[in-house]
Amino acid sequence: MRIARTLYGAIALLVALGAAACASDTNREPDRLVRQGREAFVAGDYERARDLFRSAGPRASDAHEATLGVARSHQQLHEYSAALTRYQRALELKPGDSLTWEGYIETLYWAGVLDGNGRRLETVLEVAPRALLEAPDNIEIYEHVFNTAAELNRLDDYVPLLETVVEALPDHPVPHIELAKARLEAARRARNVSAGGPESEALAAGVEDLERALRADIEATAARAVTDAEVSSA
Repeated sequence: MRIARTLYGAIALLVALGAAACASDTNREPDRLVRQGREAFVAGDYERARDLFRSAGPRASDAHEATLGVARSHQQLHEYSAALTRYQRALELKPGDSLTWEGYIETLYWAGVLDGNGRRLETVLEVAPRALLEAPDNIEIYEHVFNTAAELNRLDDYVPLLETVVEALPDHPVPHIELAKARLEAARRARNVSAGGPESEALAAGVEDLERALRADIEATAARAVTDAEVSSA
């Protein structure tokens, strides 16, 4: 009787181990699909990458990576509506992810330009403050926002937009530098518009003074950032 119980116990243990192994294989499958999706994306096979990331879905250990992979694949395939939906979901999963914000802003921009959808361009300017607060170091986002403002003939709104970011992040160097560059560009536009007028020479001289001041501000901000980084690493 004792031998029988031991035998039954061994059989039960083997069954449990087999079930655990199957469950482990099942759990690993989504992550394997994500890895294959990465490989397909790098190889430029965006349709396969999209399908692999989508198959992994929320079962992957990093659901955000799988969702972002689907979004980026849709974007490369110019499937902009689907890409935007996935980017929004990826931002829900990881609101502060810089690459997700970059892809979302970029997709809104190109969908607006290529599809002639002004509403999507307007959305770029609406979400830009939050995007820059979440990812203030991402230069690509600044460029897409600037280009959107230019596309909408709303460049006058770009400097105030950056001012709100600088106000919220007073110690962060990148927004300060981008704001100084934007002010410099705005001064140059003002000089070009007024060229040839009766006060153009005085305006040009004023712009040159402003350029020097802004360049000094950019250099000083960059120097402070380097010093802060050195102190932090010491």
